[in-house]
Amino acid sequence: MTDNFVFEEPRYMKDIPADPESIERHIHFLENKFRSKSDDPNSFNGFDEEFYYVEYVTQAVNLDDPTHYKSANILSNKNKNRYSNVLPREHTRVKLQPLAGDESSDYINGNYIGGLIPGSEHEYIATQGPLQSTFWDFWRMIWEQKSSVIVMLTREVESDRLKCDHYWPEIDSPLNLMNLKIELLDVKDSDELTERKIQIMDTETGEKRDVWQFQFMAWPDHELPNSSNPTEAFLDLAHKVDQVNTTHGPLIVHCSAGIGRSGTFCAVHSIIEKIRLDLKNNPKETPRFNMIKTIMHMRAARAGMVQTKDQYKFCYQTLLEETRRLLGNNKVDNACNRDTEEGRFFHKTQATEDHFSDDSDTSDEDSSEDEDSSEDENISVYYNNNNNQRDIILEDISDQSDQEEEQDNNNIHIDNTNNQNNTTDPSDTVNSTITSDRKRED
Repeated sequence: MTDNFVFEEPRYMKDIPADPESIERHIHFLENKFRSKSDDPNSFNGFDEEFYYVEYVTQAVNLDDPTHYKSANILSNKNKNRYSNVLPREHTRVKLQPLAGDESSDYINGNYIGGLIPGSEHEYIATQGPLQSTFWDFWRMIWEQKSSVIVMLTREVESDRLKCDHYWPEIDSPLNLMNLKIELLDVKDSDELTERKIQIMDTETGEKRDVWQFQFMAWPDHELPNSSNPTEAFLDLAHKVDQVNTTHGPLIVHCSAGIGRSGTFCAVHSIIEKIRLDLKNNPKETPRFNMIKTIMHMRAARAGMVQTKDQYKFCYQTLLEETRRLLGNNKVDNACNRDTEEGRFFHKTQATEDHFSDDSDTSDEDSSEDEDSSEDENISVYYNNNNNQRDIILEDISDQSDQEEEQDNNNIHIDNTNNQNNTTDPSDTVNSTITSDRKRED
């Protein structure tokens, strides 16, 4: 689909004001771009354009590349990958503490994903749904990383296909994995979300830690949450996650492959966290965000994060809903003047022992908070078509008028030069990387 298109790179690099009116205007702009050519609401529009741009710029390197996927391609590690074409990049992969005499014992299919605020380089670990053979590796990772929350965005089986093995214990049926004993303490079920309180104990030292697992079951593979109000369900999940995230360890986020639904969660969560930070540090200024740069940033750590155009659009829709909660009548000051104890969204509060026994609701009204802010560097992307590589170069580019979106001149056009040999359709790229009967599902 992207063959021979020339993309509007400067516009993509422009940050968007993070207030409801601006986000809603931007969504409307993208939904209606190119509509003059067709009345079909499913026709090519601005969301397609932006998502295909991300796909084009972040095309994955050869999965056999010894530099980028060295550990993933070690023979003894290959069976630890749920899908043969979803591998952890070498420079950001999570390394387990190695075991004596086992060179592959430090491997797990997971990557650190950085957030958007200073000091959040290891904000998340995006990983695949554990296999039967990797249960101990998964729980070792949680123990070693001192993580207290698991965000599970898949069912075990979807459309009669196994998406994730049952890696957690049941009541009165603990898991004993080498030196770790994993025990289920409590569980709360609803139609869309199951919350489990789990205790991990190192049997060699006697140390115990609590971990919360949130299994969001209303999100089919490759699709969007299928609840009656998807954005509210998603934000309520994230609210619960941050209520109990009391350690400095990364959030463990997984679906089946650990890229589509997991990438969507990480993208939205990180942007909202930065919006709150900017509101605290600059209460008189409207925060800004850039979806494209955020997803490119995450894909640099783990290929394929945010996997479909619908997931990409859902990121915008969820941010619109959250800014409405934050800013109310669109005035920035509202978020900063609210009682800071009332309905905080992305605030790491002290988890209480009665989390699973107290059924009282937390208010959806949110308040401002968080830590230090930083000026995001604008990213300008250049293509080196001589060797078919894309170099992402950080440099300042001039800010552009917010009215630019109202002056769409269909700048995407067909380029009939020899560049057609240097671009590929994203779907072709995905298909060409399948190296066995295991296919990327998420």
